[in-house]
Amino acid sequence: MKSKNMLITGLLLLLASFCMFIWGIYMFTYKGDYTKFMSITGFYSFILCVPTFILAIILIVVADRKGGKT
Repeated sequence: MKSKNMLITGLLLLLASFCMFIWGIYMFTYKGDYTKFMSITGFYSFILCVPTFILAIILIVVADRKGGKT
């Protein structure tokens, strides 16, 4: 995989993990009625935001090191 593609993928995953974190916090603090689907997505988003963040950081670091060698 090219370093540019890895960098873009890492940045998109970083953005996705941030959005997942915000959605998870929003669903845990929301006091009104919401659907079961929204509750489940909030729960899994909150759990999976950390592994997504770690994967994004790894991709960004690898892309940076791979791009610097050329």
